[in-house]
Amino acid sequence: ASFPCANILVGGPPCPPFSSCGRRLAMEDSRARPFERCIDVICELDNRRRNGQATKELCFFILENVAGICFKTNQDKPSALDMLLGTLRDRLKEQWLISAIRVNTLNYGLPQNRDRVYIIGRRASLYPLRVPRDPPAFARQVKPRELLGTQDNEPRRLTSLQSQCLAKMKDLHKQ
Repeated sequence: ASFPCANILVGGPPCPPFSSCGRRLAMEDSRARPFERCIDVICELDNRRRNGQATKELCFFILENVAGICFKTNQDKPSALDMLLGTLRDRLKEQWLISAIRVNTLNYGLPQNRDRVYIIGRRASLYPLRVPRDPPAFARQVKPRELLGTQDNEPRRLTSLQSQCLAKMKDLHKQ
């Protein structure tokens, strides 16, 4: 009840229940409760507006987690991602379009190989029906040594890869 009204909610609930470094117990892990709480908050914000108790309407949400959320602990059971998407769709009904995309930060100019899943919720009355496509990637993958190619006593200049990536992002921004 004390959670403030919002138009957009962005969260990254703890990942140990789904991580390869964790026990991979998914929703059976007690550490998955914050993810369930995020869903409760999203539903509460949605209900407040529908009941006329809020000044702002929740329009969009993004929940980020590790790619291990797609892992099935048992082939007879759905993955944690499938369960979470099902819960969100059941609780938010047809007023919301719920989808998930998987991206790797390495493709976006960060010198880390991190596979991530983003659960995206869009209010159906405000956004088109199409599923969001993956965001555009940089010109190519960036290696840490390419980002750190200058000496401390030299003036900082962009590498050719950084220049390519910057040019691509400026071009996409113009579009």
